[in-house]
Amino acid sequence: IHEQVAWLVDRATISDLLVEELRCLDTRDFQGLISLFVDDGYLQMPGLRIEAHELGQAASEQLGGLAATHHLSTNHAIEIDGDAARARS
Repeated sequence: IHEQVAWLVDRATISDLLVEELRCLDTRDFQGLISLFVDDGYLQMPGLRIEAHELGQAASEQLGGLAATHHLSTNHAIEIDGDAARARS
């Protein structure tokens, strides 16, 4: 049962990170956005891969012309394998 609880806690933490990522985008907290990623982490979307250290600049360029945004993160598909995880939402 300990492993199941640990898995649930890990999954909830990853889900919270996905939501926090979008909060950072909507509030233009680009340093907060970068802080959510490990140094060699990256954001991958269809046809696009952005290294963690480039996220602030990329987000600022993409959102700079918009007065406001409201992102949602749903359908979290999270795979956990030991200390590694992959999420799709």
